[in-house]
Amino acid sequence: MLLVFAVLTVKYAIMPNIERYQGDIVSRVASATGMDVSVVAIRGRWRGFRPYVELENVVLREPAEATRREAGSEALRLPRFEASLSWWSLFIGQIRFADITLVGPELALTRGKDGLIYFAGRALNQPKEVDDDGRLLEALLEQPGVSIQQATLTWVDEMTPGPALKFTGVGLMMEKRIGGHVFGFAATPPAGFAKDVDLRGDVGIGREAGRWKVAGTLYAMLHDANLAEIRRHFTLPDA
Repeated sequence: MLLVFAVLTVKYAIMPNIERYQGDIVSRVASATGMDVSVVAIRGRWRGFRPYVELENVVLREPAEATRREAGSEALRLPRFEASLSWWSLFIGQIRFADITLVGPELALTRGKDGLIYFAGRALNQPKEVDDDGRLLEALLEQPGVSIQQATLTWVDEMTPGPALKFTGVGLMMEKRIGGHVFGFAATPPAGFAKDVDLRGDVGIGREAGRWKVAGTLYAMLHDANLAEIRRHFTLPDA
């Protein structure tokens, strides 16, 4: 009976009036990422038995207390952000996400001259003794499921001379499992690098001595790969 009541409440009370909850949803994203968040529009819909919210043109900006980048500067723009709502959270009158889909984002990873890898202006492998906010990555890792579709990814390596690498048609799937994450990554790399790239992994991701550490199994397949060009950007075993 409780389940039926919850379904009817979501279908006829919450979803048709999802705009009323825009402030709550935006504040949750802001709290999870540690950034200021703005959204152009929000819509509610159904996919099978699961209620979804769709956020249009989500922009994450550096907060007023930012120390490494100018406050208010744009860190990440997401043309479309989709998230299914958790039924369990709705039972207690809250809005929480069960999984997240990002559609069409332009992402960038940069390895700085300091050896740190930056995403959205935040160092992913920052030592703990240096004050930096890693909540953006932590929030993504805590989701039951995250997928990225129709994305572009740019890799900039300030430690290696040469132009940036731009991957198109990027798709990423990551699911949280007991003891770690499984993921899949597919993309079209720049000409002269490879025809396409497909990565699969079963890894554990966590912090050790203040740094993010990844351990597990990784499978990679590249068609028509140019190993000499790949080694200019990434470390590969001699074999």
